Amino acid sequence: MKVYASWCTTCKKFDLRYRKIASQYGDKQQHENNQIRGQVRFASLQYDKEENREMCNVLKATSFPYIIMYKGSKGKIREFQCTPAKINLLVDAIKEELADDESDSDDGLSQQVIELGLAGNR
Repeated sequence: MKVYASWCTTCKKFDLRYRKIASQYGDKQQHENNQIRGQVRFASLQYDKEENREMCNVLKATSFPYIIMYKGSKGKIREFQCTPAKINLLVDAIKEELADDESDSDDGLSQQVIELGLAGNR
């Protein structure tokens, strides 16, 4: 999940890169109602919306843009501040988790979807 603020200029620059990564690894819309599930689920949470403020504080996401990654039964697996200049932190984290899934599936374990969002919310 990307936590951001509407007034944050760094967040606005980061958003373009975040969307590009989402288009590479996230869900794809095939036809009108046909959706292909991607390897990563992407979500955003706007800090400066009053109804989100408490959740952001509970998540300790008060520096922006902030990334929180969840993975199946493991729950929260990573969290970090990620600026546009450090977008490779996010890409590398995604690739590392996907590589872990591939090595796990060799052992007969099922592949898990990485969620950049709140666990349980879809």
